[in-house]
Amino acid sequence: MRRWVLDWQAEADLQAQLDYLIERDAVEAAERLFARIKSFLRDFLTVYPGTGVFLDHRGLRETWIPRTRLVLWYRFTDADCRSPAFGPRRRTVATHRVDAHRPIVVAV
Repeated sequence: MRRWVLDWQAEADLQAQLDYLIERDAVEAAERLFARIKSFLRDFLTVYPGTGVFLDHRGLRETWIPRTRLVLWYRFTDADCRSPAFGPRRRTVATHRVDAHRPIVVAV
């Protein structure tokens, strides 16, 4: 099975979404959102990584995370799925700067 790797930008994007909810006293909503994302990555996208739409101009796939307003941009190999960016559906991957910083491995 593939493992998920969130690059530093994707980790920051996800944390910003969770922090937004927590700052508004919606801790339970943040916990549910995190559980939903984790479940989607672990139970669906690691099994069916080719599901997302391929964006040829970026060399990334894009998929919407069901029951959220979040989009995930990623690429995959036989060993892992790597995500350089996470974000609201209205934002595009072009707004993200994808650097070669050390990625963060997320246990899903």
